[in-house]
Amino acid sequence: MPYLKELTPIYLSVLSMRLSFGLVVFALPLYIGEKYLSVGIIAAAYPVAELLLVFPFGVLSDRYGRKVFLLIGLLLSAIDLPLFSLTRNTILLTLIHGIQGIAAASVMASSLAAVSDVAKESRRGREMGIYDLVNMAGYIIGFPLSGLVIDATKDMRSPFFVASLIAAFGLIITAFLLPRDIGRSTMDLKTRLKIAFKGITGGGEAVLLTVMWFTIMMFISFFLTFGPLIIRGMGGHHSFFRIGSYLSALIAILAITQPLYGYISDLIGRTKALLTGSISIFLLLITIYAWHAGFMKYHIAIPLIAILGLGSLMFSPAGLAFLADISKEGARGSFMGFYSFIMNLGNVLGPIMGGALMSAFGPRDGISAMILLGAILTGSSVLIFMIKKKKEGSSGGYSLAYRLSGDIQNVFALVG
Repeated sequence: MPYLKELTPIYLSVLSMRLSFGLVVFALPLYIGEKYLSVGIIAAAYPVAELLLVFPFGVLSDRYGRKVFLLIGLLLSAIDLPLFSLTRNTILLTLIHGIQGIAAASVMASSLAAVSDVAKESRRGREMGIYDLVNMAGYIIGFPLSGLVIDATKDMRSPFFVASLIAAFGLIITAFLLPRDIGRSTMDLKTRLKIAFKGITGGGEAVLLTVMWFTIMMFISFFLTFGPLIIRGMGGHHSFFRIGSYLSALIAILAITQPLYGYISDLIGRTKALLTGSISIFLLLITIYAWHAGFMKYHIAIPLIAILGLGSLMFSPAGLAFLADISKEGARGSFMGFYSFIMNLGNVLGPIMGGALMSAFGPRDGISAMILLGAILTGSSVLIFMIKKKKEGSSGGYSLAYRLSGDIQNVFALVG
């Protein structure tokens, strides 16, 4: 089936990139040691580079097609990854990790646009859910695999070489299986940029998507960067494989729900799915903060966290499908590049802010401050969204993506 023949190599190229990244994310802070600010700076180099280049790569992929940029990213990654093993110098590690960010920018901007190109509108929620699943699978497999490699070799550098081999495998798969002409466009650059910019600035959905994704990626990058050190600092004997497995299990819960939630967004509409996920994320952060600060007891917090956590997972596949729905053929690389820029801004600030707060106030209070900041950002975005949609409704404004915006009360019923 042509449909699956085009999607499968895209998913495999993303899996290869994220799997190699998963090995490095787990091993790097352990390789550096408990220097929280240095870990934060080095970790931030990757998303900084991705932040600066993801939009240009998206624009160029509209002009030259998706395949060439998938190949560039995977090749660069395969060459760069072994360089981590040569030094523990903060400046050099920052530069090496920055090169990884360039590789990721090339792969992620082009792959997200490629899925949007190929997936049918009626199935985009499901396909974006699978895209999320593939992304997370890199961490699910990469974390315990990295720990297993360290335990087996007794060498913190070994995961970097394994990651390089995985990136090389993805390069071969992409080179031989992906059609060359996916995403090529003759649309002029000015028109593509106008379409992309309009997607960021127009309507209440822009505020909701940009702020929520910024916050989500800020926490994901913080969690991935400091998770191994936090777990190791809890005491007890934990092998590196066991630490990686703990993190992997948490991400697996997130990953397996993504295709299902994407399918649900196909059925109930993007508006309800987006708002349900957004409100759940806000309430989840409030609950975690109350529990972490000692204001809520364990037996009350855990069930609430489980319920709200499941609800929050609806945001990502619905959001990606929504972007694919409103993007225009010929400008999808530019459009997705803009939103990838927003996501990577969160990736940049997460490790830096988290490292600074934990260095200044200690791990416990630093984590509390991060959670509270996230709750403020997500709560504000939901409030602004509601106000904007109310104004649009009262002024007679109409948005194709929000045909169901009059049913907001039903969304609260769905959350309840």
